[in-house]
Amino acid sequence: MQLLKPAELEEKIFEIIGRNLPKGIDPFWLALFDGSLPIEGVRHWAKQLFFMTDGFGRFTSAIHSNCPVFDVRHVLAETIYEEHGRMLAKKDHPELYRKFTRAIGISDSELAATPPLPETDLLIDWLHDLCHHRHFVEALAGFGVGVEGQANKGIPIFVDVFRNKYGLSEDAIEFWTTHAEDDIEHGRRSLEIVLQYANTPQLQAGVLECVRKSMERLMLFHHGIGHAYAGALSNDRLAANA
Repeated sequence: MQLLKPAELEEKIFEIIGRNLPKGIDPFWLALFDGSLPIEGVRHWAKQLFFMTDGFGRFTSAIHSNCPVFDVRHVLAETIYEEHGRMLAKKDHPELYRKFTRAIGISDSELAATPPLPETDLLIDWLHDLCHHRHFVEALAGFGVGVEGQANKGIPIFVDVFRNKYGLSEDAIEFWTTHAEDDIEHGRRSLEIVLQYANTPQLQAGVLECVRKSMERLMLFHHGIGHAYAGALSNDRLAANA
C-alpha cells in the first residue's frame, strides 16, 4: 500500500463506513425511529446501549494513556472532560443516560443488572482491545471516527422521537441533546488527528483495518439488539406488539 494523501485516506475511511452500513433497515429500528416501537422495546434497546455509553470515557482515557504526542493528549483530555460533564454534578454522560432510562421506566438497579447480549460483548471487547493495545491513531480511527463519529447521525432522530412521540421532557432527554453537539465535535477531532498522524503506509493500513472491524462489530451490535427483541420473524412480532 502506497502512502495516501489525507483526502484520499478520508475517502477510503468513509467508503468502508458506507460499505458496512445496512442496505435495508430492520423493522425494529424503523419502529424505534418513527416512534411506534412499544416502550418495552425501547427499554430493551436502552439497556444494551448503556454498555457503550458507560465505556466512552474509559475508551478515550485508554487512548490518551497510550499516546506519546502531547498535543493529541491535550485534545483527548478535553474530550474526557466533556464525557465527565465538564466536572459538574450529575452532568457526566453515564448519569445523564441513567436519567433518561429512569424516565422510560428502568431503575438504576435494573440497568446495572442487565447482562450484555453476545453482540454487545463482542463490540465492547473489541473496543477495549482497540483502545488499550493499538496505536493511538488506529484507535482513534476505529473508535473516534468509526463508532463515536457515527453515533451523532441518529441523535437528531432520537431527540425528535423521544420528545414528540414518547412525550419525554427536556430534562429526561438531556443526554441526547448534549450528544447532538458533543459527538459531532468528538468525531471531528478524531478524524483531524487521524488524517494528520497516519503518516506511513503501515499506519494507514491499520487505520482502515480498525475502521472496518469497528463498523462490522457495530452493525452486529445493532442487529443483535433488534434480533433479540423481535427474533427472526421481526415483522410479525412487532405487529403483534403494536
